[in-house]
Amino acid sequence: MKPIELFVLFGSGYVCGLSIGSGFVLQAIKKLFVSRWSNLREALWVATSGFHAILCGWMAVMFVGLVVVSDQPHRADFWYRMVVYAIGVGGGMAFVFVCVHLVNTGMRVHRASLPETLSTSAPGRSRT
Repeated sequence: MKPIELFVLFGSGYVCGLSIGSGFVLQAIKKLFVSRWSNLREALWVATSGFHAILCGWMAVMFVGLVVVSDQPHRADFWYRMVVYAIGVGGGMAFVFVCVHLVNTGMRVHRASLPETLSTSAPGRSRT
């Protein structure tokens, strides 16, 4: 394979991994604001998240068809191309999970530094 093919395969896999894992980032961000949400906002969030999951799953399948297989479905280097693509997907998802961990850790540290009156979501309940 040529270096440009490796770059395109890994890059498209990386973008796909980022998009697949971005739902976890959205969930981590949601935890910041969940105490102020109404039932309507929660329903809209569920609908948007469902659409997001369907779109990202579809994108992964289309990228495999477009980038890995392209116009030669019986090519001899299919598995080599698929491995490079899969490494890109894994790299993108690993980056997303590290970001989610940092967001969650930052939220705990931030909450611990707030005064008690600001760190409670409702009277008598603490945000843990």
